[in-house]
Amino acid sequence: MKTLFIIEKKIVKQICILFFITSFLGVKGQQNIDPRTFNYSKADSIALHFPRKKYKSYTQIVAPLIEHLNTDQEKARVLFRWITNNITYSYGNPTDNADKVIKEKRAVCAGYSALFKEMCNSAGIECEVINGYSKSEISSINKRLKKIDHAWNALNLYGKWYLVDVTWASSYYDDDKHRFIKAFDNFYWLTPPNYFVRDHFPEDEKWQLLSKPVKKSEFIKPFVYHSNYFEEKISNLLPAKGIIKIKMKDSLEIKFTTPLKIDSSAYAVIDFEHTKFAYFLTLKKMTVIIL
Repeated sequence: MKTLFIIEKKIVKQICILFFITSFLGVKGQQNIDPRTFNYSKADSIALHFPRKKYKSYTQIVAPLIEHLNTDQEKARVLFRWITNNITYSYGNPTDNADKVIKEKRAVCAGYSALFKEMCNSAGIECEVINGYSKSEISSINKRLKKIDHAWNALNLYGKWYLVDVTWASSYYDDDKHRFIKAFDNFYWLTPPNYFVRDHFPEDEKWQLLSKPVKKSEFIKPFVYHSNYFEEKISNLLPAKGIIKIKMKDSLEIKFTTPLKIDSSAYAVIDFEHTKFAYFLTLKKMTVIIL
């Protein structure tokens, strides 16, 4: 009986060692994956085809959503994509209670970010709600940051923090229709910190995730950036001022560079005596820089 016990003990020890090595290799393999360039077609398909019905709690949704996904980035993505597809932006539900957001199917930024945090935590993924200031309108330029007006998330994947904004990825505000339009914007999924800080300024500077944090004075001065600016890889934009005041008879030359081929047309939003109108322009000269 003693010999049998020793053999069993050795077998158990070998199994434990084998399990440890397998687990270690699995984690190491996942760490080598870049979540920003990962193919999320499977996770997106699951989220977009998930049954639409009334749910009482986010806990009813998380387990079946992540059931057939193996990596943390896919699990976080399917939750992110489900929220953007099923929750509508509405001032009528200002709650930050995740279950109330699920029941109402509508929220403001506080609700979006709280729901994403709770769903990620339920899936075993570390996620935090980040409160701060946003800059999305011309009136935001040079405006003092007094009251916190936005919330987003920081997501931990394999020991590295990433920034996401479920709210802005879900819809945008249409000035002409005076309402929010449902439209997915992938730019706000794992956005690079140096881009994210252009229109998101966290209350706690550590959540800028930058080695050299941007100051408030720097944040409010430049332009109002939209996701297309970064997607078109625009840089060297001149004049380097957010608001340019000129006389009606004056001419204005705007310069920028991009490695991409873009449409040869653009428009400027002009504020004349408190009335805004769009003036369509033709780009007379395009210098395409090939990197």
